[in-house]
Amino acid sequence: MLIRPLDSEIDNERQADETILWSGRPLGGIRFRMIDLFLIPFGLFWCGFALFYEWALLTMGNVPWIFKLLGIPFIVLGLFMVFGRIL
Repeated sequence: MLIRPLDSEIDNERQADETILWSGRPLGGIRFRMIDLFLIPFGLFWCGFALFYEWALLTMGNVPWIFKLLGIPFIVLGLFMVFGRIL
């Protein structure tokens, strides 16, 4: 199998007035930004508070079921803030 360089294939396809701005592959792996210094701890706090809220409501006796369900979206949002951004 003959592997041709990608640049020659691109040169064959592009028109005369086009220029190549970038070629290659994006960087792989997990990349953190400066905003993650705030968002990850905030997500941990958010998720911890939502879990505590849900636990407190589930252990109480006579709480309407709608209040018990209201904590679930906040738990999911907290998990996304911590782990979803990385995935």
